[in-house]
Amino acid sequence: MVLGAAIGITLIEVRIIARDTATMVRLRMPVALVSTELVSDLYSTLATLRGYLLTGNPQGKADRAAMWLALDRDLKSFDALAASLTDAQDKSAWTQIKSTIVEFRAAQDKAEALAFTPDAFPATKLLLSPKPPRVPTRSASS
Repeated sequence: MVLGAAIGITLIEVRIIARDTATMVRLRMPVALVSTELVSDLYSTLATLRGYLLTGNPQGKADRAAMWLALDRDLKSFDALAASLTDAQDKSAWTQIKSTIVEFRAAQDKAEALAFTPDAFPATKLLLSPKPPRVPTRSASS
């Protein structure tokens, strides 16, 4: 009877361990790996943008575009994994992260588009304009 109970408990524990291992292999490890790739790609887009803004080298624009393609692939991979997430808070966090990444990309696009244009240097643009800047005058009643 003791031997039967020991075998029964062992089988139950083996099933629990097998289930937990399968969850780690199927979901947790892929989520961790893709998350790491997302963070790395995100930092890479920012680094390539900074390089472009510092040097003006057109290759920086191409490198940044390539990094965004890699990040888009990782976003799709994570989306596929997010469908398997069981915690509603994790799903909500992922939705929030995706919208933040969209905003981040728009900000980077705006910075890239503004770079090396007269609008990037408003003081110089004002100085070189044909009309002198208007100085506000004080009214006599002040």
